[in-house]
Amino acid sequence: MPGWNLKEGRKYDGRVSEDDFWKVMNGFFMGKSSRTTTYKYCFFKCLLDNIFNADVLTGELSYCVIFDRFAEIYWNLVAKYELRQKPRKTFNISSAIERIINDYICENHISGNVSFESQSQKLRDDLTSKIRQECSKFVVGALYNDFDGKLYGFNKHLGVIFFHKDAIDFLKKFKNPLGKVNYFEWIKYLENANRDVSKYFIATKLDQSSKRINLSFYKNYLKSINTKSVCFYCGKELSDSQIDVDHFIPWSFVKDDKIWNMVISCKECNNLKRDYLPEKQQMFELIKRNQYILSNSISNSPNSASMSSEMAFYSKEKLEEMYETAEFNGYSKKWRSINGKTF
Repeated sequence: MPGWNLKEGRKYDGRVSEDDFWKVMNGFFMGKSSRTTTYKYCFFKCLLDNIFNADVLTGELSYCVIFDRFAEIYWNLVAKYELRQKPRKTFNISSAIERIINDYICENHISGNVSFESQSQKLRDDLTSKIRQECSKFVVGALYNDFDGKLYGFNKHLGVIFFHKDAIDFLKKFKNPLGKVNYFEWIKYLENANRDVSKYFIATKLDQSSKRINLSFYKNYLKSINTKSVCFYCGKELSDSQIDVDHFIPWSFVKDDKIWNMVISCKECNNLKRDYLPEKQQMFELIKRNQYILSNSISNSPNSASMSSEMAFYSKEKLEEMYETAEFNGYSKKWRSINGKTF
């Protein structure tokens, strides 16, 4: 039976070595995996982006978490950047998910190249639900087959995948290079589908498709839990106009926005830090801050439901592991700021 038609896929039972994973990865990226749209590239990216959100013991990750990300990326690629996700030579010019998005644009009278985050929560939820149904039918099982069941198992009825334990270790360890290879092959595919668009535009917009521009939600919450606003890195007291929000572990590695990885920063530190890792001592300070959020702040916040969701996958062990994994992936230059001077 074709993989896309499977209702359930059993997780591979045995141990899987790094060489075994590289073998199936090479097969996927070198063209042995059939594809008529960019679905598989986007789905693989969503798995990578959420690998630290998988349950530590079971490897479980819900479809809701995966396809929230998928819907956001696809909306931005299709609605905001108007990039076709299927080559013109194929029977249907647009993919099913492109049609779902374009139908929503027409039905809701949405105009202009607008981002997913700027849409109402109801529209985002409705759209994500439809996209999740489409991908559940055709993508989850197809990618499962491409990796011979060694990456994950799945159950469509329960709406979950179950990462193989060795797959979690592999994807975390090689998160950065795998993400870059996936991007490279995705860009090549998009070039074929968008021959009138420059390679530079495609590469830039693909990277921006999963990045949120408006971080005011995080800014307002982080301000609310402090008696005064100070830069997390240099300690300078800040007025409202001087506040930036920074990803402690760089966004370019995490590719996710969660309050437990966000800190208030002055603009100077934010600009100078860029993709550097802060010193480890500051990670321990962030762990203390996050414990305060867990213990005191969520129940008192007007956005308590959102905060609970933000912290659902957090643990100090996970943050420490993410820090070490980022360092392994090349984010090894330590950075610190003292009185506005960086070292």
